[in-house]
Amino acid sequence: MKITDKCINFLEYIVAICMILDFHSVWTRVNSDLKTINSLVLFVTLAILGLIVIKYIIRNKKEFTVLLIIITSIVIYNIIFISFNQINTKNFILVFLVILLEFIIYSIYNIKINKNNVILTNISNVIIILSVISLVFYIFGSNMNLVSPNKQVLIDWGGEHFIPSYYNLYYETQITFISNFRVIRNSGIFNEPAIYAACLCLALIPQLFLNAKKNKIKIGIILFTLVTTFSTTGIIVGLLLTCISLFFRRTYRIKNSIKILLMPILVFCSIYVIVFFINDKLIQSKYNSRGSYSVRMDDIRVGIEAWKDHKFLGNGYNDKVSIQNYMDLSIRGVDTGGSNGTMLILSQGGIYLLSIYIISFSLAIAYSIKRKNFNNIYIYLTIVILLCANAIPYNYIVVYFVGNGIICNFISKGIEKSKINGGFKIK
Repeated sequence: MKITDKCINFLEYIVAICMILDFHSVWTRVNSDLKTINSLVLFVTLAILGLIVIKYIIRNKKEFTVLLIIITSIVIYNIIFISFNQINTKNFILVFLVILLEFIIYSIYNIKINKNNVILTNISNVIIILSVISLVFYIFGSNMNLVSPNKQVLIDWGGEHFIPSYYNLYYETQITFISNFRVIRNSGIFNEPAIYAACLCLALIPQLFLNAKKNKIKIGIILFTLVTTFSTTGIIVGLLLTCISLFFRRTYRIKNSIKILLMPILVFCSIYVIVFFINDKLIQSKYNSRGSYSVRMDDIRVGIEAWKDHKFLGNGYNDKVSIQNYMDLSIRGVDTGGSNGTMLILSQGGIYLLSIYIISFSLAIAYSIKRKNFNNIYIYLTIVILLCANAIPYNYIVVYFVGNGIICNFISKGIEKSKINGGFKIK
């Protein structure tokens, strides 16, 4: 491996780690300075990657022209937005005029050398390490009490409260009741188990669909960790992805006779688990008006009501006050953050900002269908589901896929690695 390749691989892992930390981790939630540093490191790392790969992009004048047109269009589109929607302007510029454009430039390079999913693969590898750590503390700490928390951390998520911390490597953020049994939910280093489950679902995709050789141990670690989050959405998505991988992927070598035997068993087990968790959520909501199901239903109502105030440009980018004015606190209590990313975009940015996501994801899925790339379809459908179930609309992982979706339909795969002079050549 050439020095340039090693450098790129190292920087790609830094990007993956920064994206994970930004995905509502406790670390960046309780420490605003660390959040700023994390964004700065991501910006600088993507800038370095951009400088490394830009020379390979500009060799093709036609595609370079397309890139300039796309970047110019995005800049003009977003400047129009912040000209009328002047709330949290600095943060919007960072996310949608700096980081998004850096992601687009880097995505072009990866698409052209058939490495389009390298960032997702790196995220998966990092999440697996975090999963092992969280399982150790979850089993031996939260459940067996062989390891004790070393401190309490004050976090402002669903209201200010203290949470047990295990050496800042694992946090106990939520408990739930399953059939009247008190259960601690595994949230790893994240603010809540649902966010951790979303990360685990994304980490599962490369292991099931992108890696040429399936690593059963890694898949097992992710799935087991996913179950310990007790996230209904996460478990359902994880089961669906696993079933698709087992029974609808030609690359997964299972004899037809075994498939015929396993399919009804797995389908029955999957349906049973899904029905059990959904039914349990409904029962909780019946006896507890502040259950997650009630809150999620209220989020949809709140999002629509707030959107009606300013349908085209929204109430203000990442402005939570305008949404909270419509919330029913008798249902939500102190949980006023929102749990539906789509509704947050619609109410805060209106149809104008939501259109970026719709166009991007539609282009990505159309591109995948055109090239019969079902892996990308699974990725983007998973992103859409997780976006509808979690407050993650402006996190860097989602923004990365927005940028990737915008560009993938316009760039042909035209660069292949060359051993000559350790460089690249254009087809």
